[in-house]
Amino acid sequence: MLPMPCSPKKGPGGIDCEAGGISAGLSEKTLRLLLEAMEITADGIGIFDPDDRLIFSNSANAALFGLTPQQAQGKTFEELVRHCYREHVGINIETDDIEQWLAMAHQKRRRHRYRSFQTDMLDGRWVQLTEQLTEGGEMFTFFTDITEQKRIERKLERLTAKLSTQANTDDLTGINNRRNFLRLAQQEVSRCRRAGRDCALLVIDVDFFKLVNDEYGHQVGDCVLCNITAALSKELREYDVLGRLGGEEFAALIPENGTVQALEVAERLRKAVVSIDHGEVCDGLRPTISVGLAVSEGAGIALDWLISRADQALYRAKNAGRNCCVLWSDAGN
Repeated sequence: MLPMPCSPKKGPGGIDCEAGGISAGLSEKTLRLLLEAMEITADGIGIFDPDDRLIFSNSANAALFGLTPQQAQGKTFEELVRHCYREHVGINIETDDIEQWLAMAHQKRRRHRYRSFQTDMLDGRWVQLTEQLTEGGEMFTFFTDITEQKRIERKLERLTAKLSTQANTDDLTGINNRRNFLRLAQQEVSRCRRAGRDCALLVIDVDFFKLVNDEYGHQVGDCVLCNITAALSKELREYDVLGRLGGEEFAALIPENGTVQALEVAERLRKAVVSIDHGEVCDGLRPTISVGLAVSEGAGIALDWLISRADQALYRAKNAGRNCCVLWSDAGN
């Protein structure tokens, strides 16, 4: 059991333990039980004097610094931290410069009457630390183990990320699904419009894809779509937006590209698909794509306008024999 932290008349920081004080009406046995409760709790409890020297600590609080209460009592906050850093125990101090770490800690410590924050321990635990200053300058410190809470939070974060990915990603190809493509494409169109920059929309359709499914089966058809997706992705920039609109139809939003560059990109995509080696998946069959393009050319063009015009250009590409790229401005409109 811990020793009594106060004399019959005065407690830590000079707090009156008699009538009107914290122990008014409490027997010595009750006070000892109170101390015993403070000792056996899993929560850390400590008291620092105005000189930032630890004058009381239960076992849980002392373990925060890799010490017993007897070893920790009387040490300053700085001495406790240096012990953790030197012995590689207690709180996780991630730094190559302990002096700089302490300087930053002192900038935050005792600046406010109340402060609460989270930190991790070298044993893998996480704790919520709370500091409370008294009028006399003493600091009460409390900490609670929140390891399980952090585990649940991380699990929820992973689940949220997984659900977000599932909601935004095409199950088969792994690229943006239609909904997320339209969302991201709208963002890029708006950004280009504000900056007065061109942007291009490409609508891409796999030629005669029904024949692939009919002749080789849907499993092979799925493999072909994945191969085409990989080829398209490889030819696009990281900030271009690629998505599967549905079935064998894809779309790509190419920001900050005018007519000439957009046609070059479309032709590069077409050639990349033609050159795909599908191996034994569909021996002898080389699917091609038709591409319809529309370019904003710096005007206040909406995404719906680009999609509509690119669709019209794609229709022209299909009528022209497929395996080609057609720009909407060349489509007789």
